[in-house]
Amino acid sequence: MMIAGCGAATNAPLAWGQEAAPEQISRKIKSKIAPVYPELARRVQKLLAPLPVKLDGSWGLDHGTWSVLKHAYPDAKIPVVQLSIDGTQAPEFHYETGKRLAPLRDEGVLVAGSGLMGIAVLSRPGFTEAASLAGQPVGTFRADPMEVLLHDVLATVDLRVNDVRLRYFEGLEESIEAFRRGELAALTLAEPFAERLRREGAHTLSDGTELWGDPFPDTVLVASAKFLRERPEQVRASIRAMLRAEALIHADPRTALRHALRFFPGFDLDELAGALSRQPSRVDIRELRAIVFGRWDSLRSLDLVPAHVAAPLAAVAFELLERELALIPVKENR
Repeated sequence: MMIAGCGAATNAPLAWGQEAAPEQISRKIKSKIAPVYPELARRVQKLLAPLPVKLDGSWGLDHGTWSVLKHAYPDAKIPVVQLSIDGTQAPEFHYETGKRLAPLRDEGVLVAGSGLMGIAVLSRPGFTEAASLAGQPVGTFRADPMEVLLHDVLATVDLRVNDVRLRYFEGLEESIEAFRRGELAALTLAEPFAERLRREGAHTLSDGTELWGDPFPDTVLVASAKFLRERPEQVRASIRAMLRAEALIHADPRTALRHALRFFPGFDLDELAGALSRQPSRVDIRELRAIVFGRWDSLRSLDLVPAHVAAPLAAVAFELLERELALIPVKENR
């Protein structure tokens, strides 16, 4: 396990995850990223001892963290520490890890994200039916909604994930190149990368809509109960930022896509437009609550949650979202 963004520098460097960022973009954004929090990093390390947790001041905040925070908190005054997870461990391991980190709830932790659909199972010619994947090499990402989608696609033809030759990837680029080289019969992928492979001839075996509904939520905004009680305005500020971004995208999608181009080096507007049609922006997912919990049995089957733990139905609360939506004129309330 690793704790990122804990160096001595004033600002944590950026990590672009699966895609390398051009140097000029990195320079442009770096001054906007939240300060590191080495004291908290060391405390997390101590709470998890004797687990081998490494403090890494060279690895920056992942794009999945800073790309949301920089819009919700543009002044970047919130100290951020990022802890990796060990995808090779059983669900009980992560449950126990969470219990050991429970004292940190006194300070509050907020993790933000947004998204709708935008994932798919793509296949090569000759593998256009789920049943044809039996015994074939298939790529995916551990503990990701894409893995859950693959599980559910296979289940439609009474296959389990161990009925295919599963190959887990760490990064998108590695998985895409393996697919292009013909090493995989199928690959789970997110937009806009899935759209690019479609243009190269990949078949969409599933985009999730036939299984989970159209639309279905892919990511959510999460906060601890204590954080919600003590700092509701900070959560509402995040929700407002998301709602404003959504309004801007709907009002002028072409301009929004041009802005997004800087975060997807090598893509063109048409590719991003195709991806946007498959992954539309939507913050209000209140009526999709049942879809979120509908995946719980799949998580159990994949050993991503302990088998004995029931779905946490009380964990989803939309009260703060509803308050923000009530402030928006009806014609703008999507």
